[in-house]
Amino acid sequence: MIAGLVYIRLPDNATSAQPRASTIFFLLMLNAITPISYMAFYVSDRKFFKMDSANGLYAPSAYYLSTVTAGSPFVIMNTIAGALMAYGLAGLRNDTRAIFIWMSIISLHALVSNQFLVTCIWLTPTQDTAYAIGSMYLTFSLLFCGFYVAVPNMVLTPLIGGAVPLCTTQGDAILSYLGLKLTIAQGALSLLGWYGLFHLTSFLALRRLYSKKDK
Repeated sequence: MIAGLVYIRLPDNATSAQPRASTIFFLLMLNAITPISYMAFYVSDRKFFKMDSANGLYAPSAYYLSTVTAGSPFVIMNTIAGALMAYGLAGLRNDTRAIFIWMSIISLHALVSNQFLVTCIWLTPTQDTAYAIGSMYLTFSLLFCGFYVAVPNMVLTPLIGGAVPLCTTQGDAILSYLGLKLTIAQGALSLLGWYGLFHLTSFLALRRLYSKKDK
């Protein structure tokens, strides 16, 4: 909602090209950072898992599957609710297909962000360490993603980055300037790949924790 209010009612001309790209970027950025706010719940849950697994109440696979099944719908619904409010407030494309793609991509992005922090929690001994690693990775990712400074265009930015009201906005030129070369399908497959990787690493970390239950 905050991101939507910041960019509310963007004009339909060339001057809104950068603000519209900024809207999408900052929504994804907030989406990546949000799981940090409830990291403590996963850390607390880890303590109970160690106690229960030590008593042989359930296997790591059953626990992992139950947490993913219970937590994923909450992550998706929470993400879609906020993303749709910001989408409408910013006045982004009012098209069914565009809205569906937006909800799908940002939901998948939220699942990847959440699973990455879960991986940090299961891999590290303390909440502080997990928080530090997660925050550091997200910070470097945001700084070097190319959004704030399009490195190849630094010299030409004053010439090609400026927009005047009478200019015609060309989507391909904007995508090229921001370095966005992946198609929607390629982006979705990339997110699915990261999601699978973080699931694998977090489950292996959970098994490692389970193997230490007698120590």
